[in-house]
Formats: sequence, C-alpha cells, structure tokens
Amino acid sequence: MVGIGDKIFITGGYDFAEWLMGGEGYTGEAVGFLSESDDQKKGLVLDLGSEVTIGKVTGRYLILSLRYVGATWEDEGIVHVVIAASIPDDAGWTWDFQTEPDPEQGFEWVEAAASYKVIRK
Repeated sequence: MVGIGDKIFITGGYDFAEWLMGGEGYTGEAVGFLSESDDQKKGLVLDLGSEVTIGKVTGRYLILSLRYVGATWEDEGIVHVVIAASIPDDAGWTWDFQTEPDPEQGFEWVEAAASYKVIRK
C-alpha cells in the first residue's frame, strides 16, 4: 500500500525513451493524494525534489493516476503520468482522462503505462 512519505521509483511505459530523457527513471516522495471520493484515491502526487522539463512543462511534481479500473495503490503497479508545475488542489484537478491536460496551465500528459514501485528499506 502506498502512503504519504513513501519513496517511489517510476519508469518505463510506451514512450519511455522520450519522457525519461535517457535515464532509467525517476525517484520521488509521495506527498499527497488527489481524492475522487472518500474511498478512492484518484491521483498520487510525487515530488521529485528538483525540477525537470518534460515536453512543454517544467516542474518538480509528477501526478500518477492508476491505469486500470478497480486498481488500488499497492506497492507496485501501472499508471498514467502527468508532469505538473505545481501541486493541484482537488477542486482544480479536472483532467478526466478523455482530454489531455493543458501545458499552458502547467500540466502535461507524458506517459500512459509507466511502472511504479515503492522503495522499501
């Protein structure tokens, strides 16, 4: 189960060469969830600790969204990835997965099928 403060490694996907910019992946800290409802967590905010530029957006946050209906935040899984210039609040997070986030608003979709894994000591 993923929790706030967990270290997470994210990599791979269909477009891995492009969004990973030649690296193996990114490691960051889980700093919050964007809730869809009380019993379902819509997105996980990952703080990379420093800014990266992917596509048209420079930011230090990745928003991970579970790829499959019914999936839960386990120690590893498959996610959609959005780079974010800032942490969105629940009210401002309106991406419905049918349209791409707007880079002009500081959000850009970067990967549809990345793998994440919680790093346990």
